[in-house]
Amino acid sequence: MAAKAGDEQAQFDLAELYKNGIFIPQDYAEAIKWFEQASKNKNFKAIWNSGQIYEFGLGKAVNYKKAFELYQTGLSSGNPDIQYALANLYSKGLGVEKNLSMARYLFEQSAKQGNISAQYRLGKIYLGGVGVPPNTTLGINYLKQAIQQGNVQSMVALGKFYRNNKDNNRNLKEAKKLFVKGCLLGSDVACKFLNTNKK
Repeated sequence: MAAKAGDEQAQFDLAELYKNGIFIPQDYAEAIKWFEQASKNKNFKAIWNSGQIYEFGLGKAVNYKKAFELYQTGLSSGNPDIQYALANLYSKGLGVEKNLSMARYLFEQSAKQGNISAQYRLGKIYLGGVGVPPNTTLGINYLKQAIQQGNVQSMVALGKFYRNNKDNNRNLKEAKKLFVKGCLLGSDVACKFLNTNKK
């Protein structure tokens, strides 16, 4: 068996099968075992998956510290998913001391590589001034990047911003367009805002 022989791609593939219950019964214990084997061989997708299992408690108790340690080992890869995962832990102080500056830096590195979740989070950070002075231009730009990739959360967030803003950024027409688009993509929240605007 290639996985037992040390083939890191085979180890990763076997872990995925166990994680998702494809062709074999779902078994997170076996999944983490093979992800960790592949991680030792610098398979960064395996490192990210291992971290996810510990971060979200898939088949085991949540362990943010272990998740952080795993993500940290893969940071040098420049993998945008690992960057985002670490940023998320830093932003919430889970498994590591809260550090909004580090979180923002890692979100930005991830967003540059097209990570939709990072683009969304940065949009919210800059529009809301979370740990930084508010920057409307940056906030809108990041949300628009995510919207271009079909991110419904960003459509709702930018729609709300345009609807609720009291200065020159208030744009009810654009807000409606974003809520319509989000609603058509299945967002109940976007539909709710759209119906509210009709009243």
